[in-house]
Amino acid sequence: MTDDVRKTEPALRRGAPEETAGPRTDELTPSAPSREIVPVHQAAFFTDSNRLTKETQDRTWSELAFELFAACRERYLAACALVGVEPELARLVRAITALEPPRLARTYRKIAAFYRFAFVGEPQTELPFDDRDHLALMETDWRKFFRLETQRLARIDHLARSVLRAVAFGVSAEGRVAEAHVVDVLNERYGRFHLARRMELLKLSIHPEELEGWRFLDGPDWD
Repeated sequence: MTDDVRKTEPALRRGAPEETAGPRTDELTPSAPSREIVPVHQAAFFTDSNRLTKETQDRTWSELAFELFAACRERYLAACALVGVEPELARLVRAITALEPPRLARTYRKIAAFYRFAFVGEPQTELPFDDRDHLALMETDWRKFFRLETQRLARIDHLARSVLRAVAFGVSAEGRVAEAHVVDVLNERYGRFHLARRMELLKLSIHPEELEGWRFLDGPDWD
């Protein structure tokens, strides 16, 4: 990332020429906060019906989405400090202390959906609402996965920059283009949500720490 901060931000739309990426960062101002909610309970794939997991992911949105932003910000600001520059984007993200919807909403929903797709089977019985031990374990597992994935994603330089721009510029055109780039990267990383692939992943009982690389267990049969 240290080399990247010396250059103008590249176009964020895949295949778009650089001049279509929008105005320079230092010509933009952050958009006003939005009160839109960020539900993750919509079905993202066939058999996506584990209500308790979705409710857990709903509850943790603001905290975990901010952790993804903070991890990307830490790398970006460290790179800026290393080369002795302070671009406008750095000044904007340095001042952010919390996220409001819809910032990173699509990003969070995509990561949440992949977690359910790859690691969460269907509940065998309806659990009572006071089964706090089970719910606590479910939330712990989800948090562990998200934080592990946050570490991996923050190391992808162009994705980290786009996360920061999506947060800084919110619902503006610049912010929407930035988050669209993040979602494109996640789509490529996670592959298609096909039922046969889901069954194979669940059968293997793969642990999140083992899910390194891109498009795990993906191939021509899944596309």
